[in-house]
Amino acid sequence: MDDNHPILGDLSADQFLAEYWQKKPLLIRNAFPNFEPPIEGDDLAGLSLEPTVESRLVAVSYTHLTLPTTPYV
Repeated sequence: MDDNHPILGDLSADQFLAEYWQKKPLLIRNAFPNFEPPIEGDDLAGLSLEPTVESRLVAVSYTHLTLPTTPYV
């Protein structure tokens, strides 16, 4: 798996698995050129307020991740 993959930011699959997979985040800008989101941001925000839709807010700080168990309105 030594070939570089554009979707991995020109990393090889081996390099991605060794350095990033389940270790640290990797931001790949424009990984999917011309991507059209399936839902608008306002619609997604509205869905998060529906009682039948499960939603989560993950907050990141420099020391830990938190996952609140209460809904945010």
